[in-house]
Amino acid sequence: MTCGADVPFARTARLLEMAGGAAVSATTVMNSPRRAGEAVAEMERSAARDLYRDGAPPEADSVAEEVLVEADGTYVRMRDGSTAEVKAVVAYAGKEREGGRARRVAPVRLGCVGEAPGDFWGQAVAQAGRRFDLARVRRVHLGTDGEAQYVNGISRLRFPDAAGHIDPFHVARAVASCAVDRASGGAALADAVRSLGPEACADLIDDMLEDGTAREGAEAVAACLRRHAAEIGGGPSMGTMEAEQQHMYKARMGSFPCAWSAAGADAMARVRSWVYSGFALPKRAREGSRSRRRAARRDERLAGFVAPRPGTRLKSEGKGWEYPVSASLAGMGSDVRFRSS
Repeated sequence: MTCGADVPFARTARLLEMAGGAAVSATTVMNSPRRAGEAVAEMERSAARDLYRDGAPPEADSVAEEVLVEADGTYVRMRDGSTAEVKAVVAYAGKEREGGRARRVAPVRLGCVGEAPGDFWGQAVAQAGRRFDLARVRRVHLGTDGEAQYVNGISRLRFPDAAGHIDPFHVARAVASCAVDRASGGAALADAVRSLGPEACADLIDDMLEDGTAREGAEAVAACLRRHAAEIGGGPSMGTMEAEQQHMYKARMGSFPCAWSAAGADAMARVRSWVYSGFALPKRAREGSRSRRRAARRDERLAGFVAPRPGTRLKSEGKGWEYPVSASLAGMGSDVRFRSS
């Protein structure tokens, strides 16, 4: 099941045959992670409903007082030539050094396609609750690149101490793009946002707009600096999710010549995030092994058995209808038949 989540479906089918297994088609291989992803999606949506509707958090496997959360999106190509966004989040209990590199501690992930931002964040919090006991989390840091659907996710992180942080690299790139002369003016704005702060940098952009030395759209950047001044600067080092997106999703969903359906992309993103969070995929039952066509035919047959059928009225002699009292004596002894006659 997990092989098709790492390797293209046709190649997986060939590898299985080379390993001595039964020959299967690429479609059969594709259906395995698809159904696993659908099962995972239902579990994640159910956990979000239980948490936000009933107040029942998931059962966690660890505890952390401080949790770091990163969220961002990446795009994959669809069958019709368009692109779809893989919304992704990773939550972890800080970082530790390993072999000269920083490694996330106890990461838990959620990746999906087609979910509205509100539903995405509800499932993300519930997914984090599978790893960290939500009742014992005191501080949460949310790192984003400033995109509204992710930076506004801080409103769903209802913890005693929750703070949002916009990545400094994306802030510097945005303000530098406001200057007509990016070599000098852009560099000066990037230095200003670091040394003077976002509100002072927004005032400089306003001055440049009046002087005609700012690009079109610079006013939107200035407004964003003022609106998210509290999220710009400070906070722990969290990264920007680019490496996470590349290794977790693009490595399978974008590196090969892939063309996804919406359902297939959602299932693949959920399977990969689930497996690489350390969770076991739900086991397939006999009911789930049937194809959709076979399942539909089975449901139709069962419906025929339980469907109400029109009754028949027995004919009788005399006045009105009488309850039938006749019965067959075939197979009984002669004495029984004699006494009943």
